[in-house]
Amino acid sequence: MKWNKIKRSICRWFLLIFAIAFCMPHSVFAQDTILTTVVPSQFQLKIEMDGKGEVQIGERRFSKTTTIWADRHTPIAVSVFPARGYQVKEVLYNGKTLLKDPQSSSFLLPALTGDAVLTVSFKEDLLPGQTGENRHKIFLLGMFLVFSGVALPWLKSKEKAFLPRDR
Repeated sequence: MKWNKIKRSICRWFLLIFAIAFCMPHSVFAQDTILTTVVPSQFQLKIEMDGKGEVQIGERRFSKTTTIWADRHTPIAVSVFPARGYQVKEVLYNGKTLLKDPQSSSFLLPALTGDAVLTVSFKEDLLPGQTGENRHKIFLLGMFLVFSGVALPWLKSKEKAFLPRDR
């Protein structure tokens, strides 16, 4: 019985020494480890368009939602051009308002540090009509004047026919 206790005790010590020696991490091996990583030189910039207009980045113009590649850590010059009859509603960069004054059409995006989203929204211009846009109203007004010019004398002549005559 005593012999079995000694065997168990020896086995426990060997198991403990094995666990310490082989299962615990050793800082000695970390000195020889070389870690490598690939850092991308470009990131994706998704340009989302809402409404009618164009976005210019560099020499390229975009009129619909698209994704481009842009160099990292490089500010990007952007110009926004609304279509005729539209104006810039808002410009968002990664969900945050970027363009405070929608009247200015050029701005600089912050340097890309990861994939980003640029959202440009356009709205219809609510300015008064420009020359030539109200031609149908002018035509209707002219027709009304011509009709009135013909109808008034005719009604005057009919008025005399229906009024009682003095005897």
